[in-house]
Amino acid sequence: MKRFVESIKKSVEEENWYSALSLTLIMPDICSNLENPNTRTKWRYIEWFNEYVKIDYLDMTKKVQKLSGVDCYALRCIYIHQGDDDTDDQSFSNIFKRFEFEYFKQEGQRMSYSKGDTVFLQVNSFCRAICDGVEDWMKKMEILNIDFYKKYDELMIVKIKNK
Repeated sequence: MKRFVESIKKSVEEENWYSALSLTLIMPDICSNLENPNTRTKWRYIEWFNEYVKIDYLDMTKKVQKLSGVDCYALRCIYIHQGDDDTDDQSFSNIFKRFEFEYFKQEGQRMSYSKGDTVFLQVNSFCRAICDGVEDWMKKMEILNIDFYKKYDELMIVKIKNK
């Protein structure tokens, strides 16, 4: 998993936002599949996001959830499969119908703001939140001694030749 997280961090560092977003949005798929391969993709993705990332998008002052697993799954589907940010045709979308990503050189809150049914996310903070979730998940798997390493070893590896 570390190679994926490092790849996201490198993409963020290089401001390669589309690459960073693509890999970031599939990380809950990879982690949740390793942990619960027999559960439907949609439900395990939503469950994983809600357990490891959702707290980062909770506005404690207003007691409002600014981004849920359902929202993130809708974004994942529309972005990964269609390159779009409008989830209006996603029947399972929760609160937000449209996502806009912004970049600020100085990171602040993980959620910039929402207006109507559009949520504005800081792209670098969003990627970091998912990476933090992956790292927390990995620690939990180690503590629980869940044997997913055999499946982990079967994940894709890019082999560098001619070095």
